[in-house]
Amino acid sequence: MSWNMPQSMLIYQELPAAQSVATVIGLHAEAGDVDQLLPLAGRLGPACQLIAPQAARPTNPATQGYVENQGYLWFFIQEIGHPEPATFGESLWLLDRFICDVRERQSGDRPLFLVGYEQGAVLAATLAMVVPELLAGVVAISGYSPEIPGWSAPVDDLRGLPVLLVHDPGDPAMPLELVERTAAGLTVRHASVEVRQVPGVGRDPLAAADVTRDWMTGHVAARGGSPVAVSPDPARA
Repeated sequence: MSWNMPQSMLIYQELPAAQSVATVIGLHAEAGDVDQLLPLAGRLGPACQLIAPQAARPTNPATQGYVENQGYLWFFIQEIGHPEPATFGESLWLLDRFICDVRERQSGDRPLFLVGYEQGAVLAATLAMVVPELLAGVVAISGYSPEIPGWSAPVDDLRGLPVLLVHDPGDPAMPLELVERTAAGLTVRHASVEVRQVPGVGRDPLAAADVTRDWMTGHVAARGGSPVAVSPDPARA
């Protein structure tokens, strides 16, 4: 098989699965990196392949090259619910191209899920309305779909794309109003939306592991694929 040149130059980490039945593109939070969602991927089961891109913008550009593990951010924030348009649009475009690259080098029948946390979840919820035809489902953990002045998502009919919004009711940085507005906007565009309340997920994406795994398992099975194997929960051992 011949591949075209990559359209996105984002750094990424790929965690293969020996018996992969689904691929997960994992988008990290502000100050995260390619490693942030590895523990979550481990809890999704051994049949999930993780591909984790890293944002191109260090949290503190002045220290780039001098401080290890400083973390990266996808975009700047003007206020809660309103990303800075230029940096948000840049990351949206880079991830659009990245998803196209991943889909191109995979077999057409393998489901591709987009899972984002915090800033990554904001991008994931938006990308559901940009490249729905490439995705089997979207999980936004502690995120929302923002309003960007002068821009609207290009796809009006998501054709039943499954979307899971995971919200921490105790997280003051993520008002329920934003999540409800996102759910309503996606539903108007004919997505199949579920909202789940998970305490603690605003501090730790691992709190969403069981909900995400069960949701993905159901949708893989609905597509006629093999179930996503369940990893043992160390806390329950």
